[in-house]
Amino acid sequence: MKSKFLALLFLIPNFVLAAPSSGGVDAGGGNSVDGRMIEDYLIDPEVKLPGYKQAIDLLAQRLNNMAPTMGDDMKAALKEKNWFLIPREIRELPSSVTGLHFATSQTAYQTEHEMFIDQDSLRGMKPEFRTTLYEHEGIMSLFKATPEQTRRMIIFIDRKSTRLNSSHTD
Repeated sequence: MKSKFLALLFLIPNFVLAAPSSGGVDAGGGNSVDGRMIEDYLIDPEVKLPGYKQAIDLLAQRLNNMAPTMGDDMKAALKEKNWFLIPREIRELPSSVTGLHFATSQTAYQTEHEMFIDQDSLRGMKPEFRTTLYEHEGIMSLFKATPEQTRRMIIFIDRKSTRLNSSHTD
């Protein structure tokens, strides 16, 4: 018990020091949406996101076919994140981040340790577009890629997978 307490004492300062500060005496404040703290929107994506598990398992299989363990590494990177399903529109990221120079809807965004998804935007997506969203977030998590790099990788993986599948049917 004493060793767990000592370990916690060493971890807390590291979390606080690593958190970005915008002034004041601490690294942030308590944020809420509709009277619930952000932490209360934490979800298990395999349980709460329709089609998530199937999409990520398929992408992992395709990645493992290209490079052993790459898909498993992606799944591990996604499991390390805290996922939040938020009942709010996410502000559009600047074009300097997305690489897009036209208005878009920001359905999700992620940091090194967290993934935020706009609940309403997700509900409005057709299943095949949700799959692309999950693939996009998985690739970003694995490679720490920019949005543009992520789009290019997904297109490459889809094309390579299509070629591999068609070569097996000949």
